[in-house]
Amino acid sequence: MTDIRTADKSARVAFPPRVETTGLPSSRLFSCTVVYQGSCPVVVGQTLGDNRIRQDIAVALGIKTALAVPIRVNNRLFGAVMVLNRLDAGELTDRDSLLVEEYLNSLLRDEG
Repeated sequence: MTDIRTADKSARVAFPPRVETTGLPSSRLFSCTVVYQGSCPVVVGQTLGDNRIRQDIAVALGIKTALAVPIRVNNRLFGAVMVLNRLDAGELTDRDSLLVEEYLNSLLRDEG
């Protein structure tokens, strides 16, 4: 796994090694309107039974908790970053959302 840390070293993000595809469209885990509506982060503490999440994909991929954070470039919505399952098996929270936003902002500052 590749390990990176946020500027304040309070969070760890890991990228797992490449895995075989399941054939499921993981980019469709969230309903597009949920992620982009209001251009705000979406935190799903428990995916099971949450109607904002495609249950077939969540079950097939073992996704227990999810987070989507919009990417804004020059005040325009550019896309979203999706975070799935914490390494410690805990639920993703609003604090995780803030850490991802901080990290994205630091990347955009470095590029700008």
